[in-house]
Amino acid sequence: MKRKLNCIVLCLVTVLFIMGCGVRITDGMSPAETTEAFLQCVKTQDEGNIGKIYEGKKNDFLDLSSNDKIKKAMKEKWLDFDYKIGKESISKDGETAKVKVDITTYDMATVFNDYYLEYMERALEEFSGKAATTMTDKALDRMSSEILKEKVEKAKEKTFHAETALTLTRKGDRWIVNDVKDNAQFLNAITGGMLSVMNEVADTMRSN
Repeated sequence: MKRKLNCIVLCLVTVLFIMGCGVRITDGMSPAETTEAFLQCVKTQDEGNIGKIYEGKKNDFLDLSSNDKIKKAMKEKWLDFDYKIGKESISKDGETAKVKVDITTYDMATVFNDYYLEYMERALEEFSGKAATTMTDKALDRMSSEILKEKVEKAKEKTFHAETALTLTRKGDRWIVNDVKDNAQFLNAITGGMLSVMNEVADTMRSN
């Protein structure tokens, strides 16, 4: 289960941030304009200019997902978010900024929670039955992937809404979106709250 969580997190960050941007990027863009460009980069996955407005690098996010079907199913949900750019605020020294963003997307927190509960229930059933001595890690991974794919594909309506913000830093004449570690709330918002519930599950597993 821990391996599956790690795989999902890596896949999540990879899908959302290893990408470029086909929109026009110029010096002098405001924080709000830069945020608009960045969000279009994320949604369109047009490789090319991400380094011009994003602090991170491509090799920060390695694609270690081995299940193409799962990745495709999640990718379709994660990238299909709606957004509305809100107010920008710039620090007094003019070096940092925050831009409010309203996100509407699929409730992936519920999806993941349902997946986790069903996986644990079925895994316990397997290990308490005759297959307990023959159930392999590979079989468990396959079962886990099947359950997750089913839950993801059942999510049809965008019922998750979050008010979040992106943080940016001025670099010369350009605003740059900070690395994902500084924008965890934003990442959680566009993944429909999935990051939060995954962290809660991971904390529960560590405490047990």
